[in-house]
Amino acid sequence: MERTPPRLSIDVFGTVVGIGFEGKDASRLAGETRRAWSRCLPPANAEPDKQIDVHVEPGSAVVRIEEEIYAPDAETALELLTQSVTIAGLTRAAGRLLMLHACGLSDPTTGRTAVLVGPSGMGKSTACQLHGRRWAYVTDECVALDQDGVLTRYPKPLSLDRGASVKAQVGPDDLGLAHAPERLEPAAVLLLDRREGAALTSREVPLTEAVARLAEHTSYLAALPEPLQRLAGLVRRAGCTEVTYGSTQELAAVLGAVLGEEA
Repeated sequence: MERTPPRLSIDVFGTVVGIGFEGKDASRLAGETRRAWSRCLPPANAEPDKQIDVHVEPGSAVVRIEEEIYAPDAETALELLTQSVTIAGLTRAAGRLLMLHACGLSDPTTGRTAVLVGPSGMGKSTACQLHGRRWAYVTDECVALDQDGVLTRYPKPLSLDRGASVKAQVGPDDLGLAHAPERLEPAAVLLLDRREGAALTSREVPLTEAVARLAEHTSYLAALPEPLQRLAGLVRRAGCTEVTYGSTQELAAVLGAVLGEEA
């Protein structure tokens, strides 16, 4: 009897992405994916809005063509899958959610959330790994807010640089990160500026400057109705602070100031 390829579904901002696994060690890869994405699983009977198929064959070229991923090993496949799943969720949320390239850490009781905004390399995933036990893990990739300013959780696997050619995709449960509460609201927006050897400093960013700079770190901003007003509303509600720092560990003091010292 022909075996049915293993399948899995992932919830990204309300979009259910179905994943199919084929090729070498498909069942093992499906199990690793389920473990890494354990906090993003929809109800068992949820119908997929989009399908992505992953093919792992040793010696194959690395290819990602819309709904098809081809990779020579599991590590590469998992990194490409994280990118594809995230893009699928962002695309379908366009025009509905304000989406910032940011990580989020929240007070595990109140849901007040620090939104840490910045390009790749600013230490967002590292900040979640270091501080996500004291404060709850919301996401390391995209902070999304609805028109009422309520945040949507996206507790995806953390993409961690461990010196290999691809980033490791490690689930928040495996890292022991705290669970964020159901309802989240922004408490502070922090523009990250990491510089080697820099002392920890902070500066409140005026509204106009904040909107302009945050716009650079959004996805599908133009698809929103009144997009700049949405950004301005976020800044008025939570404020915007530029944080210059040298070590990601120093962010603990900033997070403690905006979320409270007690976790």
